Formats: sequence, C-alpha cells, structure tokens
Amino acid sequence: SALDKWILHRANVAITETNKGFEDYLFQHCTTAIYSFWLYDLCDVYLESTKRVFYKGEEREQEAARSTLYTCLDIGLRLIHPFMPFISEELWQRLQRRSEGDTPSLVVSPYPT
Repeated sequence: SALDKWILHRANVAITETNKGFEDYLFQHCTTAIYSFWLYDLCDVYLESTKRVFYKGEEREQEAARSTLYTCLDIGLRLIHPFMPFISEELWQRLQRRSEGDTPSLVVSPYPT
C-alpha cells in the first residue's frame, strides 16, 4: 500500500541521516533521526493508520502490513542498538525470526546502510 511504501521510505531516511551523523561525529543527529522515526513516523502515523487493516482488512492487506511492521521494527532496533544495546538486544530477541539463517544476535547483525 502507499502507507507501507511511505514508512519504508521514512526508514530509509532515518538510516541515511543516522549514518551521516556517524560519519560527521554528530551523535545528536543520529539520536534525533532514530527518535523521530520511532515516535513520529512509526508509532504516530504508521501504527495508528494500520489499526483498521489489522482489525477489518483483508488477509492480504494484513500480511503486507505485518511484514512491513516487522521490517520497520528490525531496522529501528538495529539503528538504536549502538545507543541502547541491552534494551534493543532484549527486544530484538523477542521478534520471531523470519528464517533459520537469520543472525542469532543483534550484536553481530549488520548495521543498516
């Protein structure tokens, strides 16, 4: 859906801004980009907008929204890991793995680029 494309675009913006902040040693820009993604994009807009899909949507719509939400949670936890390693690792471990070949720990998983 258009909303799924939008949130994935916003995740990409957060990744780009976070990596730019690391490159420039402006860690406050990293945390601001991550915070904005989690609070304003993911929680305020995406989750609130997909409630209708999860309650009354068709199975195909629900599966697409679930997949997008999983991807966003995965990206968000990877982004925040350098700043909140213990909390992000605990939350990431509670996400079901999509496949057996997934990384066993957030510590050794690749950082989003």
